[in-house]
Amino acid sequence: MLDKGMSTRSEHLLHEIRGRLRSLQWLYAQLIELDRKLEQNAREQQPSDVRSADVLKLVFTDAARPDCQAYMHATISFALSDELRVLLEAFYYSAHRIRDILRDSTSELPGLAKFEAIGVRNVRNHLVAHPGGKSGVLVFSFAAGGPVGSQLKPVQWSLDPPGTHDEGLYKNAKEFEEAFNRVFERAIKELAASNPACT
Repeated sequence: MLDKGMSTRSEHLLHEIRGRLRSLQWLYAQLIELDRKLEQNAREQQPSDVRSADVLKLVFTDAARPDCQAYMHATISFALSDELRVLLEAFYYSAHRIRDILRDSTSELPGLAKFEAIGVRNVRNHLVAHPGGKSGVLVFSFAAGGPVGSQLKPVQWSLDPPGTHDEGLYKNAKEFEEAFNRVFERAIKELAASNPACT
């Protein structure tokens, strides 16, 4: 693209993609470590006479009625579980921003518009940004541990219509990575074919 003449706008978009990909790598590593720590802490708190479960899934929710007399909910310290939720939401926002750049920049970044990562799209749109919509989930919850990794909004109220189900960080991140690699490899081949000097 540089050989063919790249606009300043295209360069800025590619710089943002690169920066956000680095953020996603860091966020993913942090989330894996937090997930591991939370599971380890939970296992250590189990009584020694209780057989340890092979799979341990931790679910966190703020759905309890607040303690208005002692202001307990207003004074709860920020915990590892809160850190996991914040970083998990940041992961989906950054990944979705990359999705938007690729899908909305067809003239600046040719060959990249066919990018789609359904898991990232659905979690960001229905569970984080617009939970009150048709496919949203309002119950404020998240989970750690287990075979699928961290999840947002795993708890749903039984009287609500079924909302979006988060398949878990592992699956969503893998889907995103594979889709990203496919689109970029195709775009590089297309650009190389249109400009043999680049090959």
